[in-house]
Amino acid sequence: MIAGAYQGRQIQQAIVYFLAADAGENPEKLPTQTSKQSSTIRAGGKTDALAYIGHEDLMGFSLPAQPKNQDPNHGAAIILAGVSNSYVAMPLCATGAYPLPWTTGLMAPEAYT
Repeated sequence: MIAGAYQGRQIQQAIVYFLAADAGENPEKLPTQTSKQSSTIRAGGKTDALAYIGHEDLMGFSLPAQPKNQDPNHGAAIILAGVSNSYVAMPLCATGAYPLPWTTGLMAPEAYT
């Protein structure tokens, strides 16, 4: 599991990146190192699952463009944010990602979730 964080004033950038990665964009390979070997792990687009945990700011801004599915073989999306399904359903469907848990009511999606 890889966790990324954005400052609160960059929440729109975080949401745009999350949806783009759900569509298969922005694939990354991050180096890892153990005492015996080095390798890489996948991050960003083209991963098995991506999660967004935070404020649902799509109620306060419009996406610059709808994400478009770039890879039919990418994974699932987990969204823990207040009433996320009301605001993210259409853009998430456009990504082609399979929605796992997402919220239908208000919640405080702190990291302990």
